[in-house]
Amino acid sequence: MHIRNIVTSLVLASSITVVPLVGVAQMTDAGSAFTRIHLAGKMSKNSQMVARISCFIFGGVEAQAHRELLAQSIADFELSRKALFYGDAELGIEAERSQRIRNALGEVGDSWQELSELVSAVAEGQEISPGLMAEIDLYSENLLDRTTALNTRIANVYGEEIKDVPLILTLTLDMAGRQVTRMERASKEACLIGTGINIAANSENLEQEIALFSATLDALIGGFPGLIMPAPTEQIRVELEALRANWAAPKAALVGLYRGEEIAVEDRQMMAAQLEGISENLTELIEDYEAYHMQN
Repeated sequence: MHIRNIVTSLVLASSITVVPLVGVAQMTDAGSAFTRIHLAGKMSKNSQMVARISCFIFGGVEAQAHRELLAQSIADFELSRKALFYGDAELGIEAERSQRIRNALGEVGDSWQELSELVSAVAEGQEISPGLMAEIDLYSENLLDRTTALNTRIANVYGEEIKDVPLILTLTLDMAGRQVTRMERASKEACLIGTGINIAANSENLEQEIALFSATLDALIGGFPGLIMPAPTEQIRVELEALRANWAAPKAALVGLYRGEEIAVEDRQMMAAQLEGISENLTELIEDYEAYHMQN
């Protein structure tokens, strides 16, 4: 599919709308707005991370170490959710006053309650059956839908409210953050396929994530009108180009996986490490976008 069609589909699916806001003035600086975008992005990432880690446990990959990491991810999600709703003095954010965002946070909380009960039991040592793994995956997908809607709402609200932060910057940060989530989801889907969980559906999901990641990465480099700004500095452009080059190898492996090719265990482990490295690079790039804005 052509990049414009892919990204346009992403925009429509995300229901991004820019509307005038009334009576929600609470943010006074860009830093606190960026913090909210970060926290919302972490929640989306963790919605997939807890399922991905559960799948690794299900597959027998360093089960005890992954149970500990799962417990940390659960706690991180809950801390982010509470900080966004009630505020966090250490992070420099107040309790949320926008009713639209509070409503979205409430919906996230409802979905999280369902998933957290399952993954918390796993973190505490419960064995995972194929049926339980499929259920965790289903709930993680429902939660991802809710966190994605929340991310979009925050990007719109604070992009409009904070006058010294261009709306296209908050939308770009939102899209860059979604790339991190896509790496987690792709790793999760790869694990599910490898362990025999809903292979057809998860192969289709993986194919979609690969296309969206590639298209959005191209848009982050060259821009997409009204949604994603082109790389604002030469340094960021070079970093994005390097990231695109690093994406080639795991992308090829993932394509082979959803097409039904056999992939050796060591190659799967290498692919997972490569995807994690890309996520870390994206997180650093988001900081570069913010630094560019604060300096200009």
